Amino acid sequence: MSKSIWSKLLRVNLSNQKIKEENISEELFKKYIGGAGLATKYLHDEVPAKTNALDLKNKIIFATGPFQGTKIIGSAKFAIVSRLNS
Repeated sequence: MSKSIWSKLLRVNLSNQKIKEENISEELFKKYIGGAGLATKYLHDEVPAKTNALDLKNKIIFATGPFQGTKIIGSAKFAIVSRLNS
């Protein structure tokens, strides 16, 4: 894995005040290219489609793009992904 990819996911549960660190596989990074793609994949897999925006099952995901921290112009991008009311 590239030195610029940390391959980490930090889960923060505000209800029970617990923090858990997880590794993200290189295959996921290659398939979803980090940032918004990876965040959308986690949201799709972990939050039911009909979840209301204010439901406790909903999640809010902050994800940085694959070029975050580089000198590439426009690389300081991030995504915030969550379900809205349908």
